Amino acid sequence: MRRLLTSVLAPALLLGLSSAAVAEDDWLSGAELQEKIVGGTVTGLTIEGYKWSETSGADGTFVVETYDGQTLVGTWEIDDDLMCATLDEFPEYGSCWAMRLDGDEVTYISEHGESPETGVLHFEGTSDFLTADEIRASIIGGTITGLTADGAMWSETYHADGAFSGTGVDGGILTGRWEIEDSFLCVLYDGDPVDSCWAIKLDGDKVRYVSEHGSDGGHGTLSR
Repeated sequence: MRRLLTSVLAPALLLGLSSAAVAEDDWLSGAELQEKIVGGTVTGLTIEGYKWSETSGADGTFVVETYDGQTLVGTWEIDDDLMCATLDEFPEYGSCWAMRLDGDEVTYISEHGESPETGVLHFEGTSDFLTADEIRASIIGGTITGLTADGAMWSETYHADGAFSGTGVDGGILTGRWEIEDSFLCVLYDGDPVDSCWAIKLDGDKVRYVSEHGSDGGHGTLSR
C-alpha cells in the first residue's frame, strides 16, 4: 500500500490526518466508513503501473498486498471520520486518512488536501455465503444485533412464521415479512414498496450482510 509503505520507508513523510482538515468536504463520516468501506477491498495502481490492494476486514484485520508482492497484516480502526491502520510488522508507524466514495471509486486525501490517490472498491463474491438451506437452518428463528460506527444499536429477528421484527438505529420499531430468494434473505419492510435482499456470511456467531449488488450491508452478532 502506497501510504503505509511510504511511512515505513520514509518516516519523515508520514502525514497524520485531522478531522478539521477534511470537515468542509464531502468525505465519508465514521458511520459511512463502517457501512460502505469495511469488509471491502480497494485496489489501485502506483504511478509506475504496479498493483496494490488493501482490505479492511469486518473483524478489524487490515491486509495489504503491496506493489512489490508483499502481504502485510495489521489492524484498522475508525477515529472520528478517519480510517486508521497499523501494520504488525511496523507497529511504530501508522496512517490515517479521509475517504470519499463515488460509485466504486475511492479517493484518499492527506491532512493538507494534497496528492489525493484513488482506488476501486469491491466486495468478494457470494460463493462462500450461506445457501438457502443454510440460511433457514442458521438464521431463521434467531436475532442479529449490531452497532453502527456511532455506537447506535440495531437488531433484526427473523421469525419462523415469516414475520420480521427489529429495531432501527434511530430506536424505531421495524416490522415486515421475510423470504428467501435463491441464496438471498429478503425483507419487505411494512410501508416500503421495495424489498431488500442480502447474501449472508456466518463465522461462528458473527454475521455479515452483502447486498445483491455486492455492497457491504453491515455486521452483527447472532443469538438464538
